[in-house]
Amino acid sequence: MTKVLIIDDEPALRFAVQEALEAHGLDVIAAETATAALGMLDDADVVVSDYMMPDMDGMQVLERAHASRSGRDGHQDDRYPGCCARTVSSTCMPSMSGIM
Repeated sequence: MTKVLIIDDEPALRFAVQEALEAHGLDVIAAETATAALGMLDDADVVVSDYMMPDMDGMQVLERAHASRSGRDGHQDDRYPGCCARTVSSTCMPSMSGIM
């Protein structure tokens, strides 16, 4: 079964995304901070991350996920494809509001 790691510092958004994915039969683990999520990367097949978080942004998390997956045995791991999913919250810049 596909395991999804949700990373969002806003509890209501994290819970809503987790509930929606679990309702579709996915196995979900969640982290409140990017730092906490780094320790969960090995358990996840897919990462869905908020973009703006206090400890590091979502792109930095995905870059670390890619780095941790490549080079272990000389082969690139296909998990965490080059796609960034992000949740949009009230803290996002107004110029991003039309993206989603």
